[in-house]
Amino acid sequence: MTQQELDEIAEKGICSVESIEYFKRLSEELEVEGNRLKILEAERVLKAISDRTRIKLLLLLSKGEMCVCQIAAVSELKQPAISSSLRLLEKAGLLRRKQRGKWHFYRLAENEVVPLLLKLVQGKAQD
Repeated sequence: MTQQELDEIAEKGICSVESIEYFKRLSEELEVEGNRLKILEAERVLKAISDRTRIKLLLLLSKGEMCVCQIAAVSELKQPAISSSLRLLEKAGLLRRKQRGKWHFYRLAENEVVPLLLKLVQGKAQD
């Protein structure tokens, strides 16, 4: 925004130049490396849960560890769709995978994000 545009906004009483400059500095702080990484991580998690199938998988896994064949047996999904969704949730840091022989078992990750997501989803599901 040019100085002239800032001055016009201030003259119209919409907001002060100081407040605009303050929020401009805050916006610039979001671009530092640490904040950019946090924003990218939040984006990855939000994309991972932006699908009802993946939300259902999180809810299902909140009851305990399961292998892909168990998930397939209790859901309407085919194994490739399940595996794809599980990989995305794992990549977002929401799941952990353990291999036993040729079987992969999944469980919820132990981090601060998972309980918040479950509370959000379960709270909405109860309404």
